Amino acid sequence: MLVLDEEGNVQFKLEGGERIFSRINTKSLIKAALRAFHSDSDQDYKRVGRLIFRYLDRQDSNTPEYVQAPE
Repeated sequence: MLVLDEEGNVQFKLEGGERIFSRINTKSLIKAALRAFHSDSDQDYKRVGRLIFRYLDRQDSNTPEYVQAPE
């Protein structure tokens, strides 16, 4: 799959099964993962898992948006 910008230019290519998270979601995942890594608490690791599943569910329930490919 090709990911295009607003002008139809290729930004990058995705192989099967890959996901893209927004910058805001990526920052919160990294912050939660670092906190879990440093604390070694089961609750912190559960928080990371809940965040990931929440973001994946949000992606799955979004309506697709497409950009017209250049001809």
